[in-house]
Formats: sequence, structure tokens, C-alpha cells
Amino acid sequence: MSDSTRPDYAKTGFAALACIAAIIGVLVYYGGFASGRNVFFAETWYDAPVSGLSVGSEVNLRGVKVGEVKSISFIGSDYEEAAEEDLQKIRIVFALDSRLVRRKPGATPEETIEYLVWKGVRATVSSSGITGLSKVELNYPKDAGKPPKLSWHPQYVCIPPYPSILESFTDSITKVMNHLNKMDLAAAGSNIVSIVSSAAKAVEGAGDFIETQMPALKEAVSNIESASGSLGAFAREVKDNPSLLIRSRDEKPLPETDR
Repeated sequence: MSDSTRPDYAKTGFAALACIAAIIGVLVYYGGFASGRNVFFAETWYDAPVSGLSVGSEVNLRGVKVGEVKSISFIGSDYEEAAEEDLQKIRIVFALDSRLVRRKPGATPEETIEYLVWKGVRATVSSSGITGLSKVELNYPKDAGKPPKLSWHPQYVCIPPYPSILESFTDSITKVMNHLNKMDLAAAGSNIVSIVSSAAKAVEGAGDFIETQMPALKEAVSNIESASGSLGAFAREVKDNPSLLIRSRDEKPLPETDR
């Protein structure tokens, strides 16, 4: 085999490596997060367990993926100035794609997030389904309220948290159970028995009253029936002789008719 027809393995290998590099470059460019030019950071905190959430979990804005979780830690381990009651709260830092989080030309991504927070955006850790994995959802709850004052100074723009539906339901059940535990059920039962007894006595007294007034009630009913009969008879007479409405009844005929 001549040198002109012999394969050039060096060129072939170089071309293959160039293709692989080009593919990786395209993936990196369109992946967004490998390029620091399109990434900025934000954070939130959570006062409830975040089971199923891990580094790399999705961050969605109204259901659209705009980033991913970069770190999960405790407020106390990252902020020494935090108050004692805040030390065990969970700090979640996520990377967001600035191309997907934009309000108007000229505004920085951080300014956009601050504006969204002012409009009511809150962060919720929610389960993705039966897999047990969780994600961060950025949404507009109706009762978001004002952001609370923090005892620490966040490193990145901060999005206040909002409990998930399951957490709200669990919290409500806990409050009801705590309220029941504080109630004196024995005293409440005694009060109910007393109320029922008083109601029974009132009904019994009403029955006695009706029984004593029964003769008078019968007489009143009889009078009403008699009056009703008289009224019916008078109505029939008026129908036959309408002049009764303007003069009293007189058996003696009028002079002009007595002939």
C-alpha cells in the first residue's frame, strides 16, 4: 500500500476530538448553567424539613424551570449574626438563568427578583410526586403577606418562603389537636348535660302552660268559628241586597215602596 492511500490516523483522531469538543460546547452553551455569564444566585430559607430536596433539584418559576439548587445548609452555619431561634432554619441557595428571569431592559437579574418578591413571589419546597424527590417552586400565593424582618444579612437576593399545601394542612391539624388537649372535656360535657336538662325543663313547663290554658283556647276557637259563620251569612245577604252596605237592615219597607 502506497503512502498516498494509507489512512492518516492522526487526522482522523483530531477530527473526532474536534467534533466531540464542538458537541460539548453546544451543550454547555445551551445548558446555561455551565456558563457563568447567564447565572446569578438567589436564596431562601425554610423552617420545615426539606426531605427529598438535594443539590441539582429543579427551581421553577410558575412551573417553568429557571434554575437549580446549588447548596443546602443551616442558617446558623452560614450566618454568625443570626438569632438563636433562626440557627436551625435551612438555607437553600439556587442558581437562576438570567435569560429566563428578566423584567425589563437595563434591570439586573437581582433587581428583577427583588421586584418579583415585592409583587408577592414566594418559594415553596414541594414534592415532585411518588418518586419522593422535591423541588423549589416560585409562585404568587394569594396571602403572601409582607416579607419578615431577618436577624441575618443574606449574601444573595432573598426570596421569602411559603409553606406547601401539605405543610399548611399538617400545621392546621396540629393546632386543632393542641387546642383539644388544652380543653377541659369533662367540664364541657358537664355544661352540655346542664344545657340539655334546662331545655327539657323548659319544654315541660311549656306543656303545663298549654294544658292549663286549653279551656280558654277552645273558647277562643269557638268564638272565631261563630264569628266566621256570621260573617259568611252577612256576605251572602249583601250579595243579594247590596243596599245593606249603606243602610241598616229594616223589616219595614221604605215609604216610596210601601204602596
